[in-house]
Amino acid sequence: MAEQQFERVDMLVPIEGRLPWWQYLVFGLQQLMVDGTALIIPALLGLALRLPPQQIGVLVQASLLGAGLVTVAQSLWILRNRLNNRQVRARRRTMRRVMAM
Repeated sequence: MAEQQFERVDMLVPIEGRLPWWQYLVFGLQQLMVDGTALIIPALLGLALRLPPQQIGVLVQASLLGAGLVTVAQSLWILRNRLNNRQVRARRRTMRRVMAM
């Protein structure tokens, strides 16, 4: 088998580096939106259906559990298919061409 050549790519933000303050703000708002939907939607649904607080709590717990399971499933799927995915290989070839320019 031919030996693979790997190109050195500089990181946008070093491992010990810091982002500008506005990027922290944007990423924080993004995380609030993602977490908020997993909490607010079941609570509003429970209130609209006039459920007791205990059942609304169960809805919120089920929503968070479902979000966690989907995250794990997506992670496992990405890890399993990462090496043999044609789109990923095509993206890598494109990035190599762009970096060579």
